[in-house]
Amino acid sequence: MRPKTIRQRRKLAFSVVLGVVVVTQLLACAGNPSRRYDARAQALSLLQTERRAGEFVLAVYDNRRPPGPALHVYLEGDGSPWIAGTRIADDPTARRPTALELLARDPEAGILVGRPCYHGHARDQGCEGRLWTGARYGSQVLDSLAAAIEAERTKRGIRQLWLIGFSGGGALAYLLAQRVSGVERLVTLGANLDVDAWTSLHGYLPLAASLNPANSQPLSARIRQFHYLGEADRNVPPRLFPDRIRQTPEVVVRRLEGFDHGCCWVDVWPDLLYR
Repeated sequence: MRPKTIRQRRKLAFSVVLGVVVVTQLLACAGNPSRRYDARAQALSLLQTERRAGEFVLAVYDNRRPPGPALHVYLEGDGSPWIAGTRIADDPTARRPTALELLARDPEAGILVGRPCYHGHARDQGCEGRLWTGARYGSQVLDSLAAAIEAERTKRGIRQLWLIGFSGGGALAYLLAQRVSGVERLVTLGANLDVDAWTSLHGYLPLAASLNPANSQPLSARIRQFHYLGEADRNVPPRLFPDRIRQTPEVVVRRLEGFDHGCCWVDVWPDLLYR
């Protein structure tokens, strides 16, 4: 039935325009990893801010818990540095926000610090593809992350830090534990802590401009380390875990049956963190 009044016609036109806007926004989010990540953060009631750290602007997500004795700092996985393994991604932001989900489930005060050039900043001045490909664990990235973490810790007046990293974020967490003061605990989940062995296993290009935790100096014994590996993880198989790190004092390495690279870290968090 066709609308008979001007008011009905205007109402119909408004509904059509509104529908087009909503669909357009949904399609934009669907094709934009940064927007999808931010939408998920909003759905999880996380506070998103930005912080300049060195030469980069980094995204920071806060679970808004009351301050505690230690600030939990989460680091996300590598995301998608490459498209189909041949083209450098325009936006490397993680398609699956695993560390973000962990942050939201943590009952203690925590933040997730995004990497340089991630979360909508890939076209910022100074950003280039090497920072999320071959140099993703390099000094330039680490220096910016360390500056942001130190600034957040100082702002909150907290002395102690727990660094918690998923996948490639675990490699960054290990390397940052040598650069950031006040680290009391390091927790990694499915982390590629031997970068050379990991790239060799998958036939990836060597990350020549990155640092390798397996070749780094052992962490101080005062930092308690907990490394969790998925028995069924084909991305980072447990056999790749470096013996050099395993033999460091105060290191706990646990292999979890039924876990792979995607399952089931979020399901058991934060019980795993406080076990």
